[in-house]
Amino acid sequence: MAMEGRVRSLIRRKARPPEHDPSDDGELNLTAYLDIVTNVIMFLLITVTTVMATVNINVSSPRTGGGGGSADEPEQNQLNLMVTITNSGHIVAGSGGVLTQGCERTGSPPTVPKRGSDWDWDGLTRCAEKIKSQFQNETRAVVAANPDIRYEAVVKTMDAIRGTEGHILFNDIMMSAGIQ
Repeated sequence: MAMEGRVRSLIRRKARPPEHDPSDDGELNLTAYLDIVTNVIMFLLITVTTVMATVNINVSSPRTGGGGGSADEPEQNQLNLMVTITNSGHIVAGSGGVLTQGCERTGSPPTVPKRGSDWDWDGLTRCAEKIKSQFQNETRAVVAANPDIRYEAVVKTMDAIRGTEGHILFNDIMMSAGIQ
């Protein structure tokens, strides 16, 4: 009888329909793969936007009507004019160094000291005129300011080094980092 029970059990197992195995169909379950691909794409997009927000590439487009330069042309010294506004006055500097009072030679700052409690805007314009007479083709200037300088002083500084409508000095003015 023990043998009969074993045989019956074997027959039942063989007679029972087999469980369905999805791997037998030949189709892959793509859900897991699509989840991974979606997560990778989201990671890349977030990384790219973060990198683009933190990277600052300073590019300027070429000026129109300038024409190509000759290879035989000697390279001119660039001025790299920088005007910094401080509580004691304006510091005017270029590639050669910081100018002293009167904008004659390099030395210790400030180049244009304050007159009383206000900045000397006319003195700054006179200084810009002296510099422009030596660098006539230069149009660029960078304006920087200490963090506690009011924005109105920055605007008046830009106006002073820009010149007047009839007499333009440095009209291509850029602001340095830190101006709020």
